[in-house]
Amino acid sequence: MGFSFRLKLTDLLITALENPIKYVEENLEQKETDRLICSTNILHQADQTLRRIVSQTMKEAKDEQMLPYNLKLLAEELNKLKAEFLEDLRQGNKKYLCFQQTTDLSDVISFFHYEKDNIVRKYFSKQH
Repeated sequence: MGFSFRLKLTDLLITALENPIKYVEENLEQKETDRLICSTNILHQADQTLRRIVSQTMKEAKDEQMLPYNLKLLAEELNKLKAEFLEDLRQGNKKYLCFQQTTDLSDVISFFHYEKDNIVRKYFSKQH
């Protein structure tokens, strides 16, 4: 190694020692605010998606000429399920979503479809 290279390396090391990287302190308040925004966003997305699913399911039930009384009961059950899912998300996944460590919207939607299909199946088996 040449003298000028060693000199540059020494200068670099001295500069690094004199100017250490300062770690950014965690801003817990900002983290909590960000977490709240994220959860609100997930709740909003879940609410919109679940409403669409319920609406589409009711349209399909009407198209299949489900009896009006059964349509009413189906709508009540699906809306109750939607409300329970949203409350579950709000409270941190305690009832329907307890198996999940993270809140992934696609998992929530998939499980909602599963529960919804169980309810719908019950009403269609009544008709036949």
